[in-house]
Parts: sequence; structure tokens; C-alpha cells
Amino acid sequence: VTSHGERDKAHLMSIVAIPSLIEKSIFIEERLNEKGNDKYDSCRYYVCGVKINGEDYTAKVVIGVKDGSIKTKSI
Repeated sequence: VTSHGERDKAHLMSIVAIPSLIEKSIFIEERLNEKGNDKYDSCRYYVCGVKINGEDYTAKVVIGVKDGSIKTKSI
């Protein structure tokens, strides 16, 4: 969140919503790492609706997977 929208109030406020996003997100797909680095073996993509300050947003939750361990990559 902070690496993509540190100046955007809605992005910063979404940090508080992370637990809800994780619980309510819908799995879309998993893709193998195609970037040529070895940070993650694959990424799992999820989406979830979230309301921040009365505005509706669609949040993309990306979970990095490395050696079978799940790491939160970005939201």
C-alpha cells in the first residue's frame, strides 16, 4: 500500500482495512513469477470491495508465494 500510494489518503486509510480485505477477498488466479527475479515463485491474486470515507473501491490483494510460504506482497 505505502509503496504505491503514500500520498493518496484512500491508499493510506486502506491499511486499516487489511484484516477485512483478507477475510472477504475472492480468489481470482495464481500466476508464476514472470519477472525474472527470485523474490517469489508465484503470486495469488484476490479482489474485494471496500468503502473508505463513503467511497466504494475495488481492492486488489496480491499474495507472494516463495517455497510454499505465503508473503503479503501488496494491496
